[in-house]
Amino acid sequence: MACLLQGEHGQSQTHIPEMQDMQIATCSHGWLVLVHNNRDDCFLLNPISMQKIQLPPRKPIPFNCCFLTLPPDDPNCIIVFFGIIGNHLHYFMFCKPGDIAWTKHDLELPIAEDVGVADTLECVGPCNGEV
Repeated sequence: MACLLQGEHGQSQTHIPEMQDMQIATCSHGWLVLVHNNRDDCFLLNPISMQKIQLPPRKPIPFNCCFLTLPPDDPNCIIVFFGIIGNHLHYFMFCKPGDIAWTKHDLELPIAEDVGVADTLECVGPCNGEV
């Protein structure tokens, strides 16, 4: 896959074979979270340094949102995936770099369409390294 990189000295295009057949789940702290749609391959990739951090095998289940709480070299970094169908959060799963498996929680949590609705999820994201 070709990737266009832009920096202070202009832009350049480079071929990144690690990205072949991979989906970019998110980009955070300068890292890409890459997942394969049909296999359990999942890893972090820094497209500038080409450093790769393998993550535990991840079943190819649909997801809607992914984020890193901190840069992956921070020991408190957590990678989080969310699966949302309609207006319900069906699962979330997380791991830290170096873990051997994902921790997955299945649930059926309504997502608020309006702010302030009781017993619903309004927003999820990282804030100062916390979820």
